[in-house]
Amino acid sequence: MRTFLSLFFGLIIAQGYAQLRGYSYSQEILDASNNWHKIELPNSMFQHLNSRQSDIRILGITPDNDTIETPYLIEEYKHNSSVVEFPFEQLNSSRKDDTYYSAFKLNKLVAINQIELRLSNQNFDYRVKLEGSSDNNEWFTILNDYRILGLNTSSERLSFKKLLFSKSLYQYSRVSILTSEHPKIEGASINFYDNSEVKMSTYTYEKINEVTNEDNETIFQIELDEAVPVSYINIQTNHNQDFARRLEVEALLDIFETEKGMRYSYSTIHNGLFSSLQSNKYNFNPTLAKIFRIKIINNDNTPIPIADIKLKGFKSTLTTRLDSSAKYFLVYGNSKATSPNYDLVLFKDKLPSDISFTKLGETKSYIAEEVPSPAKSSKWILWIIIPA
Repeated sequence: MRTFLSLFFGLIIAQGYAQLRGYSYSQEILDASNNWHKIELPNSMFQHLNSRQSDIRILGITPDNDTIETPYLIEEYKHNSSVVEFPFEQLNSSRKDDTYYSAFKLNKLVAINQIELRLSNQNFDYRVKLEGSSDNNEWFTILNDYRILGLNTSSERLSFKKLLFSKSLYQYSRVSILTSEHPKIEGASINFYDNSEVKMSTYTYEKINEVTNEDNETIFQIELDEAVPVSYINIQTNHNQDFARRLEVEALLDIFETEKGMRYSYSTIHNGLFSSLQSNKYNFNPTLAKIFRIKIINNDNTPIPIADIKLKGFKSTLTTRLDSSAKYFLVYGNSKATSPNYDLVLFKDKLPSDISFTKLGETKSYIAEEVPSPAKSSKWILWIIIPA
C-alpha cells in the first residue's frame, strides 16, 4: 500500500509542478553539478514550443520542494562566413581574333577564390577562362569554359557574374572571353571568401509530393516527420543541359477552416535562382515548420527533373549554471509564456570556454488529457492505490 501511495503522490507532485507553471513537457537534466553546463536542444522539442518559441525554461526542485528558475543562454551554431576584398589595378584590356582579354594585378600577393566581374552589358551569355600568373608572362589555367550569364527582360532578371574557384595564390589574374562582341568589363571585385561550415542536422521525410500547375510552376511539397527549424535546402538534379529558373521556398505556418473548407497559410521564406550555373544550396533564417513548399517557375520551359532535396537546420545549445542540491528540468510547451529576460545575456563573453555537455532524460508529458486531474477522476485515484 505504501508503494502505491508514494507513486500516487509522486505523480500528483509531478503533475502539479508542470501544470502550475503552465508547461506541458519536461526532460530531466542528467548529471547536474555545481558548475556550468551545455545542453544540445533535441529536435523533438521544437514541435511543442509556442509560435514565439518563448516558452523554454530551466526549472529546479530543491530538497524543500521549492521551485526555482535558472537563467540560461541559447546559442545557435552558424556558418561563420566572411568576405575580404583586396585592392587591385585593372590592366589594359585587349582583343585577339574572337577572344577578349582583361587582366588584373593585386597590390600585394594574397590568396583569393572569387572574382566578380562588373559588366555594362545586361544581356550576355559568355564562356570564360581564368588564368593566374606570378610575373605577367607565364600563365596557368584556374578555370576553363566557365559560363557567366546575364538576362534582363520585362519578366526575367538573372545575373551570374561571379567566378568561383579553389584558393589561388597569384598576383596577376587574366580573364579571357570568347566572343565577337565587346563584353565591356568595367571593373571587378577580387575577394577571398571564408566559409567555416559547422555540422547541421539533416531532417528526414517520407516522400515529396510533386505537381506542375497551370501556371507552369513545378511545386514540391515536403512534409517532415516533425516541426523543426529549417535554415538550409539543397536541390540536386542530374539534368545535363543549362537552365536558370526563379525559385521560391515557402513554409506552412497555419491551417484554418472557413465556410469554403480548409485554408492553408504559406509564408515565403526565400527567393532565389535554381540554375545549372550554381550549386543550388540555399541558406535563410531558421523557420519552424513541418511542411515546406518549393516552387520552381518554369515559364515556357520544360520542368527540370529533381534527383534529391535535402533540408537541414543548425543545432542549438543551451548554457546554464546549475546547483547539484536541486533536481533540474528543461520544461517547455506553454502558449502564454513570454521570452525571459536574464542578466546572463549581458555577460556571455565572460562564460568559461571549457563548458562540458550534459544530457537530457526522456520526455515526459503533463497534458491534462493524458494525465487526468485527481479532482475530476476518482477512478484514476483508486487505480493508482489499489493493485489490479
